[in-house]
Amino acid sequence: MLIIEGLSKRYEKGDKALDAVDLAVPVGQVLGLIGPSGAGKSTLIRCVNRLVEPTAGRIHLSETEITGLGRAGLRRARRRMGMIFQEFALVERLSVMENVLSGRLGYVGFWRSWFRRFPQADIDRAFAVLERVGLIDHVDKRADELSGGQRQRVGIARALVQEPDILLVDEPTASLDPKTSRQIMRLLVEVCAERGLAAVVNIHDVALAQMFVQRIVGLKAGRIVFDGPPAALNPTVLTTIYGEEDWSKTISRDDDGADEEQAEEGSLRMTTTARRWRPPPLIANPWLRRGLIVGVAVYFALALGTVEVNWARVIDGLARGGRFIAGFLQPNFSTRWDDILQGMIESLTMTVTSTAVGIAISIPIGVGAARNVVPGTVYYVCRATIAVSRSLQEIIIAILLVAMVGFGPFAGFLTLSFATIGFLSKLLAEDIEDIDPVPLEAIRATGAGWASILSYGVLPQVAPRLIGLSLYRLDINFRESAVVGIVGAGGIGATLNTAIDRYEFDSAAAVLILIIAIVMVSEYVSSVIRKWVQ
Repeated sequence: MLIIEGLSKRYEKGDKALDAVDLAVPVGQVLGLIGPSGAGKSTLIRCVNRLVEPTAGRIHLSETEITGLGRAGLRRARRRMGMIFQEFALVERLSVMENVLSGRLGYVGFWRSWFRRFPQADIDRAFAVLERVGLIDHVDKRADELSGGQRQRVGIARALVQEPDILLVDEPTASLDPKTSRQIMRLLVEVCAERGLAAVVNIHDVALAQMFVQRIVGLKAGRIVFDGPPAALNPTVLTTIYGEEDWSKTISRDDDGADEEQAEEGSLRMTTTARRWRPPPLIANPWLRRGLIVGVAVYFALALGTVEVNWARVIDGLARGGRFIAGFLQPNFSTRWDDILQGMIESLTMTVTSTAVGIAISIPIGVGAARNVVPGTVYYVCRATIAVSRSLQEIIIAILLVAMVGFGPFAGFLTLSFATIGFLSKLLAEDIEDIDPVPLEAIRATGAGWASILSYGVLPQVAPRLIGLSLYRLDINFRESAVVGIVGAGGIGATLNTAIDRYEFDSAAAVLILIIAIVMVSEYVSSVIRKWVQ
């Protein structure tokens, strides 16, 4: 039994979402929450499993006081509360089965969940639930291949596989058509009856609530203003909950009225004239905007005026530049072939090894630098690490490392590894901070630990981007291997520098052509890989 006593919630901005709510939901009862937007319906449901922390009050589920639990106790309690979300809250890139099995993450250890090695009993349980909700033929489909109704059924299956004591259902039909909405509500009521589950259903459609739930609670401005059976709803009660309106046809909706509404809507569309729209300017104040434009223009004019150009040197250099370009027409691969081959092997070795090591170090640092998944202390340490790694350009790092460890590819390997960490971890952290938070919340609601949330909710969302960034960094590291080689950090750069110093432009052209060819092949391969992993 769910018992709520004096539940209040005030948000940081001062808005009071719930005001001393008292509510008891006995075992097996399906209760519908209705009320206008902003009445506190979703907040009430999220306070029950503490996805939203209450400001005051107590919540009991059977013998357990939810509001007094610590982190470990709350995780255990969340196993007993199945949450079903309005926008489905599925991890789109995971299969139907993986999404359903995420409901067992509160029971399964990290390594088993990481490698998807769920106990056979959990797999059997998931198959049984999928068969019950009518998705047994879609087990291996990705969630993003399903219709809205099918996705909501997956959400229901995920909640049921937890074997909860109560279902917390947040607007399950808001994104569905009328027929599918009825099917989903019927399914919810049936599974609650079959399993003896209580359910609290936040629902906007009053007609659906009257049709399927056993008890209706009306919320307004965070307070309960109605609590009774569906049959007790009448225009007076609905006016109390929602305000003045003609409620006489709340349940009975005739087709003629719908046709008239469609005809009226069509006539409105015909008479509406097109209106132009412009995006708002970045800076609303026109004087400030124009002043900044003028200021920037003046700055660039003054800055360009300080640049000294030796035009005689430029004219002399044009001839050498012409000879260099001519070298591309007749590249010389033979004169320095041994040096070119050795340099290319060193560059490729440095590129692959430094990229692999950099990725391995970047992933934990990138996760630690994402504010939405780690505590503040870890965040600031990892952000500081990224800042240090990005503060120095590769050529400066190479000079320092050559002085420390000597000439050769080892200095280049260290340089490129260091640069990869700053590049990849920063972009990975930003991608993690931009992920959809709803699947994370859904997985957290199952009682899953931090590592399982990371495995199921975070990494699948950023995996394609991470692979793309890693391949891009591989390209960068190969090009940078030519640059760091100029200062003695190994790779093809030393050969290129020697050829240019001796005005052997045909040999330098041969080196650059090989670099361009390898980069082009790498770009094609990376595009194929990125397309494959989407």
